[in-house]
Amino acid sequence: MRRVRTPVVKASTRPILPGRVEPTWHQAQWPTEADRIRSNFPTRSLDAAVHGQIICPVCHAISDGKLWHLDEHEYQRLRLDSNVKIALCPADERIKRQMFDGEVVLRGSWLQSHREEVLNWVRNEEKRARDTNPMARLASVQEKDNSIYILTTSQALARRIGSGLKSAFKGRLTVQRLPYEAFTRVRWTRDD
Repeated sequence: MRRVRTPVVKASTRPILPGRVEPTWHQAQWPTEADRIRSNFPTRSLDAAVHGQIICPVCHAISDGKLWHLDEHEYQRLRLDSNVKIALCPADERIKRQMFDGEVVLRGSWLQSHREEVLNWVRNEEKRARDTNPMARLASVQEKDNSIYILTTSQALARRIGSGLKSAFKGRLTVQRLPYEAFTRVRWTRDD
């Protein structure tokens, strides 16, 4: 037995008799454009749907609902406003979930004698990068086996640290972007 699709009556159809509505063939067979758009773009979470300002309690970043920026005076003013929403910024959310986009590994005998100088330079480079992109952050800095491992929240910051170390302190630099993934591995070595 052949199944027949029953037409769905929509509000935009024209009446044929009082109280009865006949949809067109196209309306009966296919979803409307609005239904298609709703299915392609599901509702988003708090970050995209919020209208108004959001502040991050960890790094004091401020969002207007689209872009994040840093302004300490504005943060102190908004912190006292009860209409402002408080939520983690994307960078702090990535750090909390341990989702990293870059890894920088520093090695070499020269590094052991200039460790503090290099770490201060890396922290200053992060501060300069945050001026243009507040979401570019150092997630962790660890020292293991005469090496320094740095995890970043953006690929660009990892590449920026690597190229800056090469130009400031010389040495050998290797930048490797993993295929089919949004992750960059940077290796910097200097032996003297």
